[in-house]
Amino acid sequence: MAGAATLDEMREARSNLMLSEHPIGPDVRIETISTADVDIEVVSAPATTERAHSEPVLVLLVHGGMFMSGTPRSVRHLAARLSAELGVPVATPALRLAPEHQHPAPLHDLAAALDYLSVHGVQRRDGVATAPRIALVAESSGCAIALAELQRRAAAGAAMPVAVVYASPWLDLTCAGFSYTANEAHDPVLKRDRLLSVARSYTGDDHELADPAVSPLMAPMDAFANLPPTLIHVGDTEVVLDDAHSLETAMAAAGGIVRLREFTDVIHAWHLFFPIMPQAEAAVLEVLSFLRPYMGQLPAVQEEAEPTLPPPVAAADEVEAAPADRLAQLVATPDVEDGERNSGES
Repeated sequence: MAGAATLDEMREARSNLMLSEHPIGPDVRIETISTADVDIEVVSAPATTERAHSEPVLVLLVHGGMFMSGTPRSVRHLAARLSAELGVPVATPALRLAPEHQHPAPLHDLAAALDYLSVHGVQRRDGVATAPRIALVAESSGCAIALAELQRRAAAGAAMPVAVVYASPWLDLTCAGFSYTANEAHDPVLKRDRLLSVARSYTGDDHELADPAVSPLMAPMDAFANLPPTLIHVGDTEVVLDDAHSLETAMAAAGGIVRLREFTDVIHAWHLFFPIMPQAEAAVLEVLSFLRPYMGQLPAVQEEAEPTLPPPVAAADEVEAAPADRLAQLVATPDVEDGERNSGES
């Protein structure tokens, strides 16, 4: 990451940069729920008291960061946007980070957050408790944690989100898909060798990268049954392109409701970069369009139906290019060697 000599500095830069680009308004309420197992940041825009819902609802946001960085603060601007547009609280658990906390620590954190929110929900600005209708949005490495946890919950018959969005999903930590090599020259952010180093830093020596709890794309076919309706976003030049397509194929084969959308001229997890990138704005609008029917804001869709989505994002020559230097600090893959030498407890 540009200007960050250590992992601690990289984490701090990632947590703060987008808030400097897109500050949160003073009317947005930010609270922390501290459970016995995990802290959960809850962001509530004023709209959470203004919009009626057919039943209580919230969004659970799972941050990425290549397992080594990322905090609720790093996605707070996106949480505030989702809260404002959907009129619901957005809860982001503080997932523990590698290398200090290796697998399965963040998986346990997400499980604890889902268990807590499914029972207790959160309190809206008007004092009304909101649970248990939950939609889940995950980005980057957070998608592997989210999918692995949802597969576990589906097998156990536990409460599930009503809908899921995966943005730039990294789901195979063995990096076996063809796109990991075919797209490497075209992906400005992710490189296969670096990802493999990050993956090993996350798992340590006690877990295989092909373990489905680590790489949920490796799970048996029946693990993709009974998953919530899902929207997948990926860039057509990302190295994780095949992960996105493989998830769509597996869910469709298992009879699930799934929609994949490829975007052009984007970088990894570009949803985080609004308002800098026009393509990020288009992606966020599509996420909102997908979620609304499942959250009781439009006439309920039938289980077999697929929500109507907006047209594909405009081509590169129809949108303004984002300033690359304003994104550089957010898109670098962590330097594992520097991280292991210089990181402190997170």
